[in-house]
Amino acid sequence: MEPGPGYFLYDASDLPSRKMVQLLRQTAAAKNIPLQYDPVTGYGDDAAAMQSTGGGASSINLVVPVRYTHAHNGIMNRKDFDQMVDLLVSVLQRLDEQKVKTLRDFSPGQ
Repeated sequence: MEPGPGYFLYDASDLPSRKMVQLLRQTAAAKNIPLQYDPVTGYGDDAAAMQSTGGGASSINLVVPVRYTHAHNGIMNRKDFDQMVDLLVSVLQRLDEQKVKTLRDFSPGQ
């Protein structure tokens, strides 16, 4: 895998929204930001509750790769961090009213 920010394909508690994955991939490609992906089998997060409460919410778990995660001396590549900030800002800038409506539409085939 290329270095760069990433997202989880799935984890023990939730699956990312396909629409969010598409938005993330398109944005990363447009900004020439390399994007990693990872299946994590033993991890869980609060997004699982968000996906199943009050009609659901689209979610995706973004990650900056870190060596020695959850330790007092985790190590990351600063470029990965900076690219994640750029990617996240770019994704947020694409979220107009219509895009949010599309992301929140869970109709079959949408």
